[in-house]
Amino acid sequence: MQSLDYNSRVKIKLTERGEQYFKDRFYPHIDDESKEWHEKHFAEDGYASFQLWDAMRIFGPLFEDILEEGAPFYNEILIEDKDLKTVNLPEEVK
Repeated sequence: MQSLDYNSRVKIKLTERGEQYFKDRFYPHIDDESKEWHEKHFAEDGYASFQLWDAMRIFGPLFEDILEEGAPFYNEILIEDKDLKTVNLPEEVK
């Protein structure tokens, strides 16, 4: 079994809904230079990088109506191997 610290960075590919939500929520509060950085950052490989806890905080509310409105990001979450730690659990816990 593997564990992941919620401070680890993950990469998620935002759906149109997720990208629009992020822009609507944060762009009014940041300057043009930061907006340009975000646009370039999201466009490079299609994935956005967040600490796991931050992604949950930002996009978590959108999962309440996922069946009607769709998910904010695609199912695949990319995690670097270095952030996964092997956990040896006792047999009775497995």
